[in-house]
Formats: sequence, structure tokens, C-alpha cells
Amino acid sequence: MRRYPAHKVTPLLVQYPDLMEAWKEAAKTGLLRAETRDGKNYVVVEDLSLIARLKALGLEGEPVEEA
Repeated sequence: MRRYPAHKVTPLLVQYPDLMEAWKEAAKTGLLRAETRDGKNYVVVEDLSLIARLKALGLEGEPVEEA
């Protein structure tokens, strides 16, 4: 599971329609969630294929540990 700044993910979703479709599917199955930390918006991604795709596009994200 990784956390990504929403402002870095959004342009990629616009640029890559296939990524947007995969994103929508992950959202439907509950593998994405939004969160706000210190006034900034983030997306937590649990879908391993989306994590790999975002990494290939240059976004590393940060690891998320569930309590």
C-alpha cells in the first residue's frame, strides 16, 4: 500500500485514459481511498498493478502502514 500526493496523480490520470479506467475500477473495488494530512490531499492505493504503473510513470509514493 502506498500514499501519493493527489496533485501529482491527477495530471497522470488526465494524460493516460487507460490509467484513468484502471483507477476507476480500483475505486469501485475499494482499493483506493482519499485522505488529508496536514492540509494536503493524498490518495492511498492498495492495487498492486496501479502502484507498479505509477512507479513506471515516475511516482514512487510513500509506504503506508495500517494500524
